[in-house]
Amino acid sequence: MLQKSMRVKYLTIAVILISGILLSILVFRTARNSEFRRIARDFDMLAVDRAELFKKEVENNILVLRSVESFFDASTDIERSEFADFTNNILASQPDIISIDWLPRITEAELNSFELQNFKIRDIDSEGNVVDIPPHAVHFPVYYVEPLSDNESLLG
Repeated sequence: MLQKSMRVKYLTIAVILISGILLSILVFRTARNSEFRRIARDFDMLAVDRAELFKKEVENNILVLRSVESFFDASTDIERSEFADFTNNILASQPDIISIDWLPRITEAELNSFELQNFKIRDIDSEGNVVDIPPHAVHFPVYYVEPLSDNESLLG
């Protein structure tokens, strides 16, 4: 009889101990899953915010490109100083834009008359050396660039 009572006592202790361990595991897993969900939700919110910010910056830069396009479409002959005046206002208000360049489309047939305007079209070889251009059907030389002071080597 004494042994039976000891067995019941040990069994009760074992059941309580096992129940406590199982309950602790359950609470831990629930808390961990809740924390993982919170972290994932916070990450998703930050990712959406950053994606929206990036999208707005790209859209803004596209508007800048369209304004430069409209500037050229509305004019017949744009001088370097006019390009500088127009683009410097943009660059002053858009610090994420490093430079604005204009690359006209020049066909092989137009090349000689284009180069006669005191402008030489050049290329850069695989080693980074400035070289004369090989024949192509179409060329896109950098004709205007602003700010010019930091980017003069790009011309051509």
